[in-house]
Amino acid sequence: MNKKKNITYLIIGFIGVMLSVFGINMFNAYVLMSIPLIGRMIAMIVIYWFIMLIPIILMVCNKECIFRPLRAHCTAF
Repeated sequence: MNKKKNITYLIIGFIGVMLSVFGINMFNAYVLMSIPLIGRMIAMIVIYWFIMLIPIILMVCNKECIFRPLRAHCTAF
């Protein structure tokens, strides 16, 4: 059961990241060039964080921690 759950989360994470990349490419192609330069720089930094949004949500749902290799236990969540 745990193996199926891990594979499901892997597939959901992969599809989520690919949809995020597609959305960012569409935003870059059609919306970003109409924004002034300062706003464009800020928007690019903020928008690229959306690629990690789905994996972060999955990590919180799984109660996993990115610091586990560094510490014996994780108190981040």
